[in-house]
Amino acid sequence: MVARWARFCQWVRHPRVVLYIALLAPCVAINLAFYPGYPEFLAESAVLSRPASDIFPFTYGSAIALLGFAGYSFYRRGMGLGRAILLAWPLPFAAVSAFEGVYWNVGYLVRPSLFYATTAYGNPWVPDLINASWVALAFVSFPDWRPDLRAVVAVAAFWVAGWLLWVAVGFPQVTDPSPTSVAVAYAINIPLKVATFGLFAALVYAPRARLMNEPGPAAASVTGAGE
Repeated sequence: MVARWARFCQWVRHPRVVLYIALLAPCVAINLAFYPGYPEFLAESAVLSRPASDIFPFTYGSAIALLGFAGYSFYRRGMGLGRAILLAWPLPFAAVSAFEGVYWNVGYLVRPSLFYATTAYGNPWVPDLINASWVALAFVSFPDWRPDLRAVVAVAAFWVAGWLLWVAVGFPQVTDPSPTSVAVAYAINIPLKVATFGLFAALVYAPRARLMNEPGPAAASVTGAGE
């Protein structure tokens, strides 16, 4: 028992575990602090994305794909399965939050009469804080990112261009009365959302040639963290 406790204390003191706790703790605290309002937050957030069933499959599919891709990428670098999943699971939530954070803040600037009317809690900074907490949590795996810079630049350029185009055409929404506006909103929203997940995938991706130089399991493991 004493030996197990000593190993646990050693594991908790490891810099990587400290980083994980340091990022996870405020994220959990922020989300729990606003939890009583979550039903209202979710209901209000859904107003501008109805019918949700038309967009949700793309979001859900992209989230599952990113989780699997990131987990596999970490695993094939010599990490144990537990640690790979532990590092990968925040990434899909961060991708959703990154998209939603930009989406809402652009809406506040471009179509304030529409977006402020449906802002959760009546305070724009509340969803911003929630979204930022999830994006920050993604950086728990930052030391293990092996970005493909060409892929990152390509996806980021597409992502920025998509937002600029959306603003340039008036930031149409799927709830607009005009069928043309609805069609344009879907045509821009869905690719941009998928690209957000793609951006995080490009950040964790490691080309096979670089993987050949990665340390083996013994050197890469964090004293058994997550396994």
